[in-house]
Amino acid sequence: MNTSVLVSTPPHNILEPGVEHSVVWHAIGLPIVLVFASYITWGEWMLWNVNLLSVMAGITLLCYVVSAWVNHKMLHFPVAKGSRIIFANASLAFMIFLTILTFGGFDYSRSFLLVAYLLTLTWQWLGFFLLESVKPRLAIMQGEMANKLVKLQAVEWEILSKPARPVTAAGVVADANVAREPEWIHFFTDCALHGLPVYDAESVYETMTGRTLLSLDANNLAEQCTPPSLYLTVKQMMDVVLIVASLPVVLPLIGLIALLIRLDSSGPAFFWQDRVGKSGKIFSMVKFRTMQINGRLYSPQFAETEDHRITRFGRWLRRFRLDELPQIWNVLMGDMSLIGPRPEQVPFAQMFTLEIPLYPCRQLVKPGISGWAQVNHGYASGQEETRTKLAYDLYYVKRCSFWLDALIALRTFRTVITGYGAR
Repeated sequence: MNTSVLVSTPPHNILEPGVEHSVVWHAIGLPIVLVFASYITWGEWMLWNVNLLSVMAGITLLCYVVSAWVNHKMLHFPVAKGSRIIFANASLAFMIFLTILTFGGFDYSRSFLLVAYLLTLTWQWLGFFLLESVKPRLAIMQGEMANKLVKLQAVEWEILSKPARPVTAAGVVADANVAREPEWIHFFTDCALHGLPVYDAESVYETMTGRTLLSLDANNLAEQCTPPSLYLTVKQMMDVVLIVASLPVVLPLIGLIALLIRLDSSGPAFFWQDRVGKSGKIFSMVKFRTMQINGRLYSPQFAETEDHRITRFGRWLRRFRLDELPQIWNVLMGDMSLIGPRPEQVPFAQMFTLEIPLYPCRQLVKPGISGWAQVNHGYASGQEETRTKLAYDLYYVKRCSFWLDALIALRTFRTVITGYGAR
C-alpha cells in the first residue's frame, strides 16, 4: 500500500487562518466601521438619520467587502509582508470607488470616506495580526523533509519519532520518501480514519515557502505542471487589452527615455537579444540599452552589483525596472506575457538545461516582464541563485491563476518603487 492514497491536499496556504474565523471577524468589523465613521463625521450614531449617509454606507460596504475578499484570495499564497497587501487592496478599493463617484458627478462626503477608509484599514490590519499570531500545530515524522520544515518557524512542530497515536496536532505531515514501512502506513491510515488530515511533506513545504523542491521527480512534476489552457488564453487577451489601454501614457514615456539614453551615451536607444520563450522557442527580446557599446562587454554574462558596463542613466533605468518597458512589444507579438518567468539568454538556458533537470519545466508558460521569482528573489547572478529562482518559477507554473498574477502585479509595483533586487 502506498501512502500517497492517504495524503490529502494541504490548504492553499496552510498558515492562513480558517475562513470561518475571517468571516466572523469581518462581520463584526463592518458595522463598527460604518457606525464610528458616521459618528466621527456627523456626530450621528444611527445610519438612517443622515440622508447622504445611506449612500456613503453603501459605498463603504462595497469597499470593505471587496478589499476583504481580495485579501483572502491573495493571502492564500505565501507572502512575507501580508500587511502591505492589505494596505494596497483597501487603498485601491476606496480609490476606485472615489474615482467613480467623482467622474460620475455623485454627491459624497470626502470626510466620511476618509474616516471609513482608515477604520477599514485598521480593522483589517488588526484582524490579520491577531489571526496570524496563532500558529498551527503540525506533527511530522523524522526524516530529510522534517529537517527542512522545522526551520520554518511559522508552525509549531511536533516531531514523531515513532508511529504512535494519539496525536495532539491539527494534522500529520508524511514524508513519502521514507514512510514506506508497514507500521508508518498503518499509522497514517489510522489518522485518516479518525479524521486527522495527513499532508504530503513536499506539498506543505511548497505552500509555506512559495517554492517547489527541485529534488522532485521530473516526470511527476511535469504531470503537475499543467497550466489551465483556458486561463492562459484569457490572460493573453487581458495582456493585449491592458497594453493598448496604456499606450497613450506609455508611448510618450518610451520616447522620452529613448531620447535621454541617446543624450547620455553613444549608441542606439534599444537593445535586442535572443531569449528562450515558451516551449523553448527563441525570440528577440527588446530592452532599453543600459550598457556601453562594446562587443566583449555585451557577451552573455551575469550582471554584477556594481557592473562597470552600465551607463549612468542605465543604472537609474535598471533600478526602477524601466529598462523592461519596451517589452510590451514582445507581449503584443505574443512571445511574452506581462506576468511569467523571466526569459533567459540562450547560452544560459542551454547550460542550465544540462545542469538542472527540471529547468525546462519553466518553459511551459510564456515568459513575463515580471514574475513570482522576480518579486520574491530579485536578480540571479549564478547557478545557485538560478536554482532558487527556478524553485519560485516552478511554483508559479504549478499555481498559475488570476489571483497569483494579481498578487505579482501588486508586488511588482512595490519593486518598481523601491528598486528591490536591481543589478
